[in-house]
Amino acid sequence: GQTVSHPGILISGENPRVEALRDIELRDNVVVDSIVGLPFRTEGQTTDVSNHGLSTDSTLLPTPLPTAGTNALAAGASTLRTWDTSFVAAEHRRGLYRIHVRERGDWFDQSFEYVVAGPDMAIDAWLDEIESSGSSVNTTFRGQWTADPDTGHEVAVVQSAHPMAVPTTVEPVTFDDIRQADLHGSGNDLWRILN
Repeated sequence: GQTVSHPGILISGENPRVEALRDIELRDNVVVDSIVGLPFRTEGQTTDVSNHGLSTDSTLLPTPLPTAGTNALAAGASTLRTWDTSFVAAEHRRGLYRIHVRERGDWFDQSFEYVVAGPDMAIDAWLDEIESSGSSVNTTFRGQWTADPDTGHEVAVVQSAHPMAVPTTVEPVTFDDIRQADLHGSGNDLWRILN
């Protein structure tokens, strides 16, 4: 908010091709000296956005204040991860969690990240089917999905160079599912990997 003409926190739902941004809760943020003088604003299509404990008191900021020169890019900042999957064909969107885009010189490399859960045999069968078709995938995570190991249900994070069809024998896992599992202690590892 100090370098562009936005408020300190902007929730922007102005893309008409996607659903409204929903279920966003902000807590205990501090915004000081935005160019437009606004600490917070929503625009476009939003539903159930709440902002609790917002302050403009500069004494609440950590010290010393970082500057542009002291900030380093986080590891992996060369990768754009987008949750906008609306341009992928509908038959390949089931279970598609996000798309990774990396700059490779004068071209871009993308991979499609699917997150699914189901019986371990169903996940094995799906991955075997992909492998037998000659497609290349990378299983970046497999683990227990519920707190009860007797269910035999697993979650898998699979990256592919191309969009894929996910069979109905496994279920897509959403951001909300992962967050709820993390809150209850059964999805901590998955939450750390994906967020």
